[in-house]
Amino acid sequence: MKKLKLPLICISGLFLIIFLSFSFHHRNKELNENPSDSKWKCIGPYGQKLHYAPGSYYSGRINEIEILKSGLRIGSASGGIFETDNKESKYEPISDNLSSLVIGSFVTNPENENIIFAGTGDFVFPGTGLWKTSNKGKHWEALSMNPTPNAFYKIRYTPNNIKKIHAVTDSGYYRSDDGGETWERHLSGVTTDLAINYQNPNILYTAVENLSQVDDYQHIYISGVYKSEDGGDKWERLGKDPVLPNKDIGRTSICMYEKNSSIVYISISGYGSPSLKGVYKTENDGKSWKKINPNYINKNSSGFYQGNYNNYISVSPSDPGRVLLGWASLSITTDGGNSWKIIENVNVHADHHAIAWEKNGKTIYEGNDGGFSISTDYGSTWSTAKNTLPISQFYGFDVSPTNSNYIYGVALDNGICGTSNMGAVWNNYWIGDCTSVSVDPLNPATIYYAQYGCAPPNDCSLFKSTNGGINYIDANKGIDTCGQDWSIYFTRIKNDKVSNYNLFVNCDNHLFYSKDKGNKWSKLNPGGFRFPITNIAVSKFTSPFAIIYVCLLDTIDNKNKLKVYENNSWDERSEGLPKNMFVKSVSISEKNNNVAYALMYGTNYPENKIFKTTDRGKSWENISGDLPNVPLTDLISDPENEKILFLGTDCGCYKTITGGLKWTDWNEGLPAAVKVTEMRFIEKSSNRKSFVAISTYGRGIWIKDFSDE
Repeated sequence: MKKLKLPLICISGLFLIIFLSFSFHHRNKELNENPSDSKWKCIGPYGQKLHYAPGSYYSGRINEIEILKSGLRIGSASGGIFETDNKESKYEPISDNLSSLVIGSFVTNPENENIIFAGTGDFVFPGTGLWKTSNKGKHWEALSMNPTPNAFYKIRYTPNNIKKIHAVTDSGYYRSDDGGETWERHLSGVTTDLAINYQNPNILYTAVENLSQVDDYQHIYISGVYKSEDGGDKWERLGKDPVLPNKDIGRTSICMYEKNSSIVYISISGYGSPSLKGVYKTENDGKSWKKINPNYINKNSSGFYQGNYNNYISVSPSDPGRVLLGWASLSITTDGGNSWKIIENVNVHADHHAIAWEKNGKTIYEGNDGGFSISTDYGSTWSTAKNTLPISQFYGFDVSPTNSNYIYGVALDNGICGTSNMGAVWNNYWIGDCTSVSVDPLNPATIYYAQYGCAPPNDCSLFKSTNGGINYIDANKGIDTCGQDWSIYFTRIKNDKVSNYNLFVNCDNHLFYSKDKGNKWSKLNPGGFRFPITNIAVSKFTSPFAIIYVCLLDTIDNKNKLKVYENNSWDERSEGLPKNMFVKSVSISEKNNNVAYALMYGTNYPENKIFKTTDRGKSWENISGDLPNVPLTDLISDPENEKILFLGTDCGCYKTITGGLKWTDWNEGLPAAVKVTEMRFIEKSSNRKSFVAISTYGRGIWIKDFSDE
C-alpha cells in the first residue's frame, strides 16, 4: 500500500488490461510467438481460480466500486482504477499515468464520464494527493489541497450539483464549490466516511476518529459523529444522544436511505481497541438513535476485531430494511437491523471495503480483499466469475529453474497461487497472508511457503506441497521462534539450488536450515543475532556450505546490519556500507559467488543506494551512479555479463550496462507507479537466460525479454 528522469513521487511500505479466459490464452500465445517484443507483458493472474471451487476467482483488495451508465469503475488498493463496459468483457486500466496506484476513493462527473477525481492513499499506504483527469486517464493533473492528505476515504458530488464536491480524508473534510478546481478544508481530523442527504443536500454526516487534539494548523477536533446542516461549512458533534458513542471513535462507516434520507445507519469501530463498538440507526435524521448490533457480535468475535482495517455499511436504494454490514465477514439484514445473518459463501472473500447497488437494489457489487463479488438476487447468492482483475499484491514469487512454466506467487490476503503454463491459468491454493515461496530445484511441483498466523503460538507457519499447492503438510518441526507479530513480513525461504539442496528460513533473530527437505529444522546461529533478520540471500551450494547473507534490523550501533556465513562461521560484513541505513536485500551473482550487491533501505541518502562486493562482503564499492532517489526492492545481474544489472524499485525497473555508472529507465509497458517486490530470470533455452520476471505489489506478475537488447 512508483519512475524516471525526475522520478514520480512514489509510495513504499513494509512491506490492466484484463481479458477473460479466451484472452489469457491469446495473450500467452502472442508472448510465445513474439519473444523479442521489448515491452513488459503482464502474465496475470487475471483472477486466481480457486482450485477447490470451479468458477470462483480471487484477485486483490478493492477500495471503491462505481456504477456508471456505461459500465463499472473499480478502484484497487495497489493497482489503480479500472473500467469495464456493461458486458464486462474486458477491464482497462485508466490511472497508469498516476504517481500512485493506491486508490483510496474516486468519483466520476455524473454529466461527463471522462472527468474523474482520484484520491490516492488509503488506510494502509500513503498516496500523493488528489488528482483529476478530463480525458478518462490519458492525462492527470495534481490538485492543491492544504494540507495535502495522505489518504482519501470518500469523494462524492453533491446530488444534482456538479460544482460542489466533497472529500473526507486523513486530514479532514474538504469541499470544492467550483467543480474541483479549488478546495477548502472545513473540518479537521481523520474523517473516515461521508453521507449526503438526497432530499436536502445541505445535510451531511461524517465521523472523526481518535481523541481530542490540535493539528499543525491549530484546528481543534474531537472524535465522534458529526452533522452539518449548511452543506459542510459548520459541523455539530452528535454527543447528546446517550446511545450514540462519542469517545474512542475509530474507523466509522455511514450510509443513508436514498428515498428517505432521515434513515441513517452507522457502523463504528473503537480507536484504542478496533473491535466493533456498535451498529446504530436513526429514523429521524439523527435526533435519536438505537443500537442494532448483530446478535452474534461480542468483543471476542473474530470477524469484528479489526475495524481500523475493514468497516463498511450500506443500505439498499430500494429497501430501507435491507442493509449489508462488512467487517471481516459480510452480514445482511432485511428487517432494518432487528436480525442479521452472516453470508457464508466461497464467492464472498473476507475483509470488506466497498459496496455499490444498482438502483433497483437487486444487483450488488461488493469489494473486499479478494476483489469483488456480484449478487443479482438482492444478496442471496454471489458470484466471482467476473473477478479477473490483475491486482494481486505479491510479496514475492519464485520460478522453477527446470521448467519456467511453473511460477508461484505469495500475496497479501490471497495466500499462494501458481501457474504451470506461464500464466495462462493461475490457481489459488490457500487464502490468507503468505510472504515467501521456494521451488524445488528439480521438481517444479514441490514448493515450500510461509503463511501468517496458522500455528499458534508461532506467527510464522511453514508448509510443503509436492503437488503444486493442492495438498500440503506442516513443515515447522524444529522452528521454535517466530513469535513477533511483525516477523511474518520479513520471513524468507530460500534453497541453494542444487540437486541435494538445503533449505533456509529466517524467523525473528534466528536462521534455520533443513538438510532433509523441510522435515526438520536446526538453527544455524544457535545463540541468535542481536537484531531481527529482515532478509536473507543464499548462494548456490559451495563446499562446505552455501554462502549466506543475513540483513539485520540494526537500530542502535550500525555495526550489526549484515552478517555473512561462510566456512562454517558467521562474520560481520557491514564495514564499507553507509551508516544510518539498513540493508534492504542482497543479491548474489549467479556466475560468481564472490560477487554480491547490497541494496540500501530508504531515500534519506540518495547517493548511497547500491553497493557491490567482489570478496563476499569484506569490502564494498558504491555503484549507485546516477540512479534516481527511489526506494529499492531487488536486483539481479545478467548471468553472462556482470556489467548488466536489472533493478526493481517502488517506482518500476531500471537497468545498467555499465556496472552501475549509468542507470536508465526500463519500464516500457509498466504502470508509472508500480511497486516491484522481487525479480527472477526465466530460461528461454538451455544456454541463455533471456527473460526477466518481476512480481509487483498490486499489479500481478510481468515478464520482459532482454535477449535481443
